[in-house]
Amino acid sequence: MRKETLLLAILFIISVKSLSQSFNEFNEREIKRINHLGIKTDLCDLENVDIKTDFDSILKLNSKRKSNRTFGIVLIQTNVCHINF
Repeated sequence: MRKETLLLAILFIISVKSLSQSFNEFNEREIKRINHLGIKTDLCDLENVDIKTDFDSILKLNSKRKSNRTFGIVLIQTNVCHINF
């Protein structure tokens, strides 16, 4: 029981530390996604809180757009199949 509690505490500390680091800085994958959208990050100060917030908003909206698009395609296909049969 004591070993399990200690292990859970260590895992909790590691996860909190990794989450706090991910909120503080962009990783290469996020920067590539922003660049793929046509926004040049070379000249941007990625340490600025306002810019980080804006880029986070852009990434969230892009993700939402993709999920809505996928949902729309599936819904259209379902309606087409329902109408044909």
